[in-house]
Amino acid sequence: MDSIRSRVKVLSIKDSRIPGVKIIELGGEELSITMDLHRELITFREGDELEMVTSKNLPKYKDGVDLCARGVIVSIKDKDHKRIVISLWGYLVIIKPNDPSILDKLDLKPSDEIYYCLIK
Repeated sequence: MDSIRSRVKVLSIKDSRIPGVKIIELGGEELSITMDLHRELITFREGDELEMVTSKNLPKYKDGVDLCARGVIVSIKDKDHKRIVISLWGYLVIIKPNDPSILDKLDLKPSDEIYYCLIK
């Protein structure tokens, strides 16, 4: 399998300490996500339901409607709960799965390039 797909809901979009940057919380049955992103790149609102896609190949998306970016795996943590950290042009995405084996589907390691998309 070359991708992880999961339905998530935008739980909150809050200001960060960095001007113009928002901290976004997303949650679903399979995983939770915390990410920071510049406000001009946000294409969704609180309460929206989205499909989160993390893939080694570019998934289908609508330019200007969906958020889709190429990033780099910064780290994969295994201590208490497995999580993966992705850098999108310096903005961080932290994915915490409820079932750690979900991340094993991609066979990821630090410095791998990956696509991260939030599709409406």
